[in-house]
Amino acid sequence: RGDAFYYTGGLVAVHATSRSREAIFDALARREVYGTSGPRIQLWFDALDAEGRRHPMGSGIPATAGLRFRVRASGAQEERPGCPASVRERLGAARTTSLCLDECHDPSERRTPLDRIEVVRIRPGLAPAEAIDDPWRVFPCAHDQEGCQVEFADPEPPEGDYLYYVRAIQIPTDAINGDPLSCERDAEGRCLRAELCIAEGYDAPVPEACRAPIGERAWSSPIFVEAGARS
Repeated sequence: RGDAFYYTGGLVAVHATSRSREAIFDALARREVYGTSGPRIQLWFDALDAEGRRHPMGSGIPATAGLRFRVRASGAQEERPGCPASVRERLGAARTTSLCLDECHDPSERRTPLDRIEVVRIRPGLAPAEAIDDPWRVFPCAHDQEGCQVEFADPEPPEGDYLYYVRAIQIPTDAINGDPLSCERDAEGRCLRAELCIAEGYDAPVPEACRAPIGERAWSSPIFVEAGARS
């Protein structure tokens, strides 16, 4: 059963000037970084000040009048089955099967549509029930290939320091352990019987109990709004 939990894992993405080690670590240091639940979702989250200057995710900015936020996101490219011919040519058939069971990263031109953008607002220093607005705002997406772009402002900015981060959530797709217990539930939602996802070996078919639809997602780094510099 444990093997099934490693079927896919989270990814870290950075907005870097190149693919060099230095550029990637620079992006991590300035927090221009986000995570996904596994798919290669694209995500940008910026603050726009009154002068139109852009402050990317991970920034700390003063609380000023006219502050707005912009989110741009695209769903992950849908994967083709199998492996590209170039992989087999370089690794050989036996090595490809041994390393990845003949399934490789081979993106198509189509993207999984996005379902919605969620904004979370956090006000440190308050009790958890009051500090975290999750979600604070929800913006539906068009479920098409064009991705999703939204802008928002806080009509009543909180006192003190606060922050926002965003989630870009795809339409539901099947995932291994999308519903880890596969519960049969009663009318009140209590789990009466669980059908666990049992791993039977790398070359065995995936049991039906292991598959369930979930909205794969990306989480941005926060943008920190600092009251000390309020103007």
